[in-house]
Amino acid sequence: MMRIKSGKILIYRLYDVAHEINLPGVEERLREEARRLKIERKPRSKALEFSNPPVVFQLKSIEWESGGRRFPVNIHGKAYDFGVLSIILEIPLQNITLSELEETAALVSESETLKEESRTQLNQTISALGSAIVGFNLSRSRRTIPSFSLRPWNRPWARMIFSGTTMYPVSCTGSKRFSAAA
Repeated sequence: MMRIKSGKILIYRLYDVAHEINLPGVEERLREEARRLKIERKPRSKALEFSNPPVVFQLKSIEWESGGRRFPVNIHGKAYDFGVLSIILEIPLQNITLSELEETAALVSESETLKEESRTQLNQTISALGSAIVGFNLSRSRRTIPSFSLRPWNRPWARMIFSGTTMYPVSCTGSKRFSAAA
């Protein structure tokens, strides 16, 4: 049975909350709460470049329990100048089988507890950013994108996207497709 050495599940919840977000204003507002938030303002990937990179900040860490197991969950935020706030849930994983990954991914995707925590963090972030949010309109749209970063089978880091019951590698050696169906 193949085991995944290490990896993480990333759940990106994107909220179109405003016409615009003033990023220098975000940095200024978050510096006031520097003990709680780490600020990073640099592009992470050359695959997707922004002329005005988002402000990235650490929100909090929680422990989530599901299926009799406990998982650490690191919660980050990103503010984009085009009016989008992203709440990112990062769940580290180690030494698991592909079927355990699929089971955990399904639990994460369906967890009302994690959805509610995302909404709570969104509301707290909106409150903390205040006037840096220009043309606030929370009722716009929301999008959830699950993603997986895995170090499987002594290969370089792989990036996978879970869609329905199928996981698709985005950047790993070869072009394998893993199905959640047995």
